[in-house]
Amino acid sequence: RERAPSSVHATCLELTRAHICLGEVYYYTHRRSLATYASLVGLNLAETVPPSPELASIYANMCYVVGMNKMHGLARHYTKLAQKTIQRIEAPLPCQGWVLLVTGAYKSGTGQWQSSREDLQQAADIFHQLRDRHHWAEALAAIALIDHCQGTFNTALDLWKQTLALGAEVGDRQAQSWGLLGQAEEYLC
Repeated sequence: RERAPSSVHATCLELTRAHICLGEVYYYTHRRSLATYASLVGLNLAETVPPSPELASIYANMCYVVGMNKMHGLARHYTKLAQKTIQRIEAPLPCQGWVLLVTGAYKSGTGQWQSSREDLQQAADIFHQLRDRHHWAEALAAIALIDHCQGTFNTALDLWKQTLALGAEVGDRQAQSWGLLGQAEEYLC
């Protein structure tokens, strides 16, 4: 297949990144159909250029999106595609962290506790290393949810406190609200 000029590649990748962000915004604002749409558009764009970190990231997003729509076989397929793309391109740490975070969150939603915890802990370690407090807090919150669902409330409580502290360090209100809400839920239990 004929390759597009590099300026077209750059534009496709920039648009893919925008759709990754849109998908996240739509997810957090409970607009499932728009999250699905943003991910599909991003996927279509990313697949027109050579493999990239954006492609690995959008494959992870597709895993989550199709998983939300109860297409678990397809979700596992997208997880594998994301992992293969990371290996193929020697993806930078932020991409690796994102893929682990999103696919780990998907796995937790299907009760794959151990595999999910491993992915999410790796993501947390990567984001800690990168000093990306938002995504680090997001990974810790996802691990705390696993602990909560498994009835280890004190362990979850400690993670919620860490989530709140990370959010407070940088004024991340979303992470702060996760930490406060999570703590309240654990105290109720």
